[in-house]
Amino acid sequence: MSELFKNFDFAILEHNDFEESSVREEIITPILKYLGYKAYGNNKIIREKALQHPLVQTGSQQRKITSYPDYLLQ
Repeated sequence: MSELFKNFDFAILEHNDFEESSVREEIITPILKYLGYKAYGNNKIIREKALQHPLVQTGSQQRKITSYPDYLLQ
């Protein structure tokens, strides 16, 4: 895996415009691909799928909560 980022300029991590979407695209996606994950078949990556959680009690009310994780790995 050390050669995965051999041409990556880590100084870019200090820039204010290197935000979450940049981290996903430049760091996380290459790692997942290196580990054999892809958008189809075995070792599948599912991106931002809505997940319904069981009812959550807040005070006297119950409500459903939906979250959207960046990645689900199968």
